[in-house]
Parts: sequence; C-alpha cells; structure tokens
Amino acid sequence: MDIFLKRSILFTVFITISLTVSAHGTHGSGIMAGLSHPILGIDHLLAILAMALYAKLNFDDKAWYIIFSFIGMMIVGGLIGIESKPFSYEEPIILGSVILYGMLIGLDFKVPLIAFVIIGAIIGLYHGHAHGVEMPETTTMIKYVPGFALGALIISAFGEFIGRHMAKDSIHIVRFLGGLIVGIGVMKFLV
Repeated sequence: MDIFLKRSILFTVFITISLTVSAHGTHGSGIMAGLSHPILGIDHLLAILAMALYAKLNFDDKAWYIIFSFIGMMIVGGLIGIESKPFSYEEPIILGSVILYGMLIGLDFKVPLIAFVIIGAIIGLYHGHAHGVEMPETTTMIKYVPGFALGALIISAFGEFIGRHMAKDSIHIVRFLGGLIVGIGVMKFLV
C-alpha cells in the first residue's frame, strides 16, 4: 500500500474518532483523563495538529521549539484553569484557532517567527485553560496536567511528521488538509 494512502487513512481515522467524541467532560481518570482531552476533542486536536504542521512547514529546524512553547503555555493555562471558570469567549477563541491555523496552511500564508510564537502562546494558554477548567473530579492536577501535555505532544509529533514527510512532494495535499481543517472548524463554530 502506498505510504501516502496509509498516512491518509491514519489521519482520517484520527479525525473520525475525534468527531464522534466531545472533549468536554470526563474521559477516564488519572493521567488518561488529561491525555484524552486534547486527543478526543476535535477542536484541540486540529488546532495542535495544524500548529505543529505549520511550524514544520515554515520554520523547519525551529519547529520543536515552537511546539514546546505552545505546550508550555498550555500547561500554564491548565494550571490557571483548575478550579476556575472559563475565560470570556474561550470556546470561540479555541475554534477560531482551528480556523486560523487551517487558513495559514491552506493559503500558504507566511507569518514571521516571533508573531507565530506569540500567537501560539496566546492560543496555547486558552487551550490549556479549557483543559484545566474541565479537569474531572476523578483525577488530580499532578496526573491530569502531564496527561494533557502528553496528548498535545503526541498530536504535535503527528503534525510535525506530516510536515516532514509530505511537504516537499505533496504540498497540494498539505494545502487540502489546511482547507479541511478550516472547514471542520467552521462547521464546529456554526453548530
């Protein structure tokens, strides 16, 4: 089977699973509760995936620094969010981040590195805060926060992998993925 076909099937399965599960609510306990939140929530999954993909496509050797800064701000946001209420406009900003990152990829729009890091830090803070606010009572901060950080790392690695292996030979597919991400973000925004 063609390697691209295998990757496409994997991506489709990943998205399909996420579309059928809402990230908001309890998914297990302990570290699994944290791990499942970004992976099973389509808004979190697509934003993190697109952030890492864009970072790899545009900042190649700096991609992991960008990814770790995003996840670092997610952790800060998560710690702030535990036992607090959602930020104003938290959900629209999270869905807006899906659309923004998808558009950057789909339109091949170039953003300066410092601007991308700052935007990512703000978006990471919002995503993390949402995770913290929704921490289930079945877990503790010590287990939950590393869980969602690990989930974000797994998604980021997948986005970086797509960027590394598909960017040169399949750039039109990457642009299509950007458009698909925008479409799903708009659909979730309207629902």
